[in-house]
Amino acid sequence: MRFVRLYLASIIILFTFLSCSEFLSSGGLIATPYDGQTVKGIQTIVISPADDVLVDSIYLYINFQLEKTFTTAPYQYEWDTTLLTNGWCTISVELYDQLGGYPVTDAIQVKVEN
Repeated sequence: MRFVRLYLASIIILFTFLSCSEFLSSGGLIATPYDGQTVKGIQTIVISPADDVLVDSIYLYINFQLEKTFTTAPYQYEWDTTLLTNGWCTISVELYDQLGGYPVTDAIQVKVEN
C-alpha cells in the first residue's frame, strides 16, 4: 500500500510539472527574426502563438522597453532598426492567455547592422 501511495504521488507531481512547464519556459513565440540573426532597415517581427492558445494580450519588448501591445491577430510589428545603434539587441515577448494562467515568454538576441 505504501508503494502505491508513493507511486501515485510521483505521478501527480510529474503531471503537475509537465502541465505547467509550457508556462514556465520559453514558448518559442518569436517566429522571425531568429535568434542570432543579423538585421537592418525595417525588420518584420512575427509572433506566432500555438494554435490552441486563446490570446488575451501579447507584449513586445525591444531591449526591455515595451514597444507594442497586441490584442488581436496578426501579431506582426514593423521594426525600424535604424533608430538603434549597431550591436546586439534583445527582442522579448510575454503572452497572456484568456484563461488567466502564467504568461508564456520568449526572448531572442539579434545583431543590428545598419
